[in-house]
Amino acid sequence: MVQPRRWIDELLDVFHELDGIAHYKQVYETIRIRGVMDLTSNTNWQAAVRRTVEQYSSDSEAFLNKEDFFYTVKGKGKGVWGLREILQADEKRLVSKLTNEITETEIENIFEADDELVKKILSRINTIASIEERQVIIKARKASRAVISKLKQLYDHSCQLCRSNHNSRYGVNVVEAHHIEHFSISQNHHPSNLVILCPTHHRLVHAGKATYLRDRQLFVYENGYEETLKLNKHL
Repeated sequence: MVQPRRWIDELLDVFHELDGIAHYKQVYETIRIRGVMDLTSNTNWQAAVRRTVEQYSSDSEAFLNKEDFFYTVKGKGKGVWGLREILQADEKRLVSKLTNEITETEIENIFEADDELVKKILSRINTIASIEERQVIIKARKASRAVISKLKQLYDHSCQLCRSNHNSRYGVNVVEAHHIEHFSISQNHHPSNLVILCPTHHRLVHAGKATYLRDRQLFVYENGYEETLKLNKHL
C-alpha cells in the first residue's frame, strides 16, 4: 500500500517531536495524532514502524547498512529508541556559534541545571540570532536530559571514575554528565559521547584538560596522569 510519504521520513519527524527518545507506544500514539499516514488501509502499520526503525539502526540485525538514524536506549527488545542526531545541520551551525559566547562548562550546566540557572546562562547570549540559538539549546537540553537521566540510572548515580555515590550517606544524587567530545564542537548527545562523573572529577577533567582514550577506557590529563574508568557499562 502506498503511503503519503516514506515511513522513515515520518518517523524522523515523530522522534523530533518526542525530543529524540521514545518507547514504541509513544511513537504509535504520536503517529495517530499527527494524522499524516494512512492507518486505516493497513492494519499492520505498527509492524511497518518497528521494521523501519530497525532497518535504520546499526543496533539491529535488520540494519540496511545505509543511514544509521536510531539507537537502542535500553538495549534490544525494550522498545525504547533514540535519535543519534537530534539537531539538524542548520541547528548545529547555530550551536557552533555559541563557542564564542558561553563556555563548554556552561553548556553542560544547561543540560542539567535548574530552570533559573539556565535562564541566567541563556540571558548572556546577545547576538542577532540569539532567539534561534536559545531555541536550539532548549531543544538539545530536552534530548540530552533524557539520555543523561538513563545513564545516571544505569550507574545508580555513581561516578564512573571513582565509584563515589552520595545517596546512601547524604540522601542526594549529585553526579553529572561530561561530554567526551565537547558538545559545543560535536553537538553529539549520544550515550557513547557521555561519561557520568562526580562533581569533583567533572571539574578535574575540565581543569586538567583530560582526553578520553576509548581503546584503553581511561582519561589522560594534560600532565600525563592516567585514570581508568572503574565503572563502564556503555562505552
